[in-house]
Amino acid sequence: TGIGIKSMMGYEVTHHVAVEVFGGSLGASSLVNDSQERGEVDYSIYGLSGVFNIEGWQHGFSPLLRLGANKISIGSSLPHENENDWLFFGGLGLEYEFRSRVALRAEYEYFSENTQLVSLSLLTYFGGKKAKSYPVPPPESGAFSEDVSIPAPASQKNQSTNRVEITAPDSDGDGINDIH
Repeated sequence: TGIGIKSMMGYEVTHHVAVEVFGGSLGASSLVNDSQERGEVDYSIYGLSGVFNIEGWQHGFSPLLRLGANKISIGSSLPHENENDWLFFGGLGLEYEFRSRVALRAEYEYFSENTQLVSLSLLTYFGGKKAKSYPVPPPESGAFSEDVSIPAPASQKNQSTNRVEITAPDSDGDGINDIH
C-alpha cells in the first residue's frame, strides 16, 4: 500500500464518452524476496483509456466506467522481472461537476493483481463545451404578426392601431429561431 500521484488529460468526444491519457507514480512498497533481502519496489504507470459516463457530463453527480490499456513499470534495487507488458484494465467511479467547470472524481481502478488504485481527483475543463441542444419544432413561418394597440403620436390622432411585425432572431440561419 502506498500513496502516489497521477496526472491525466482528456478530450470529451460526446456527452457520454471521453478519451484520457494518464501517467504517474503509484508509490513504493516494501518487499522481502526469497533470499530474505529487503528492498523497495516503485510503481509507475501510464496508459490510455475511454471514460464512459452513463448519465452524460452535466452539472451534478455522474457514474463512470473506465476501460483502457496501461503499462506498469516496476523499479527496485532487488533483482526482479517484469512479466507484463501492456495490460487491459477497468475502473468504476463517481464524478460531481460543479457549475464552475471544476469536477471532483472518486474512482477505483484495477490495473493488475498487484496494482490497484483508489483515487480522489480534482478536474478542470478547458475550452468550450457545446451547449446541449434539444429539438425544437420550426415555426410555421419565420415571422409572425400581431395587431398591437400603440398610442398614436399627436399628429396622427386619427390612427389608433398600428401593424407591428415581429421576427424572431435566427443568428445561424438554420430556420430555427434562437428563442427556445
